[in-house]
Amino acid sequence: METGASVEATDKARPSGQLFLFLLFFSLLVGWVVVSWREHQIFLAVARWLCMIGLMLFFLALVGREVNHRVDGALIDARNKLSLSRLQILLWTILTLSAYLTIVLPRTLPNGLDAVTSAIVNECQTNVKNSGSGANPDEACIREPLNISFPPELILAMGISAASFAGSSLVQSSKKSKTVNIEARDAKVDAARRQRAITDEARAQKLAELNRLAQSAADLKTELEAAQKQFNEAAVDAKPDAQIKVNAAQARYDAADKARQKAANEWQLAEDAFTKADQEFAKIEADTEKARVESDGLLHKNASTADARWADLFRGEEIGDYQLIDMSKVQMFFFTLVIVFAYGVAVASLLQDTTALRHPLIVTLPSFSSSLNTLLGISHGAYLSVKTVDHTKTGN
Repeated sequence: METGASVEATDKARPSGQLFLFLLFFSLLVGWVVVSWREHQIFLAVARWLCMIGLMLFFLALVGREVNHRVDGALIDARNKLSLSRLQILLWTILTLSAYLTIVLPRTLPNGLDAVTSAIVNECQTNVKNSGSGANPDEACIREPLNISFPPELILAMGISAASFAGSSLVQSSKKSKTVNIEARDAKVDAARRQRAITDEARAQKLAELNRLAQSAADLKTELEAAQKQFNEAAVDAKPDAQIKVNAAQARYDAADKARQKAANEWQLAEDAFTKADQEFAKIEADTEKARVESDGLLHKNASTADARWADLFRGEEIGDYQLIDMSKVQMFFFTLVIVFAYGVAVASLLQDTTALRHPLIVTLPSFSSSLNTLLGISHGAYLSVKTVDHTKTGN
């Protein structure tokens, strides 16, 4: 009764605990907005940015814990595995949106674009007037607190990751419609079953032989005991003949007992061989059944989210290669990690430039070399190409 009561109490406490964590998140978010809006000159932009990243990660951890009972649950896909494509999407999303919010919120303040920026607006209006284009200077040079420009390189990098995520889903969908060829596994099961039957028959034969020799030895022992009794009861002149009978009975018993011991050893060997064959059969049969249960078409899946491991980010995805490292995933992981980290450093540098952040017309997020996107595209292309090829034998 006490155990049931404690479980019930735990079940009731869990929702309230989750509610507390979500309320804590929203409280921290409101606090971040207030600080960003009112204390932007005191609270450094880089610190606000890092806090926003922390809040986003905190929220994802809450959602993952709520849905999959794990703080990294947001990265788990339908196969109960941690997904590299999901990780990439989340990295780019968190990086860009956190930077956007950090920049845009202080700019929406009444004094977010302070008097210093008026000179920039005036200069813009003067340039428009002198250009002779006929454009209205007041319309062309409007203060735009929300005008945060995303460079083409960044948009392309995010597009590559999104396309890779979509392409990966399409490839997985096509492989789910295929069936795994487990004929080879079934053949192993049949061979193991036959071997077990052979060892079982040999064991039975050895046991029957052992029982026969044991019975023979028991009969000869009885005969020996009778001869010894006759010897003990014989007269003095009859003892030599009685002794000869005892010796003969002893010799027959010793030979029978020796044969029995040999048969017992052979039976034990046969028993060990059967036990080994039975265990091997059970293992092969269990592995084959596991392959059936854990296969989603050609893809390998975990039984539950608890089985998801970070090593899934670098493993193959099919029944035929899920226990192997996928080098295309390793390459793409490092390419993405390096580019995201480098771009994060560039964003941190921009956030320290107060003048650029308060430019009244536009703030442009850092750009980077298009060659990096070329390398990123090649990496994603190799990743999708490897995924497209079947690494598991399919059924007819």
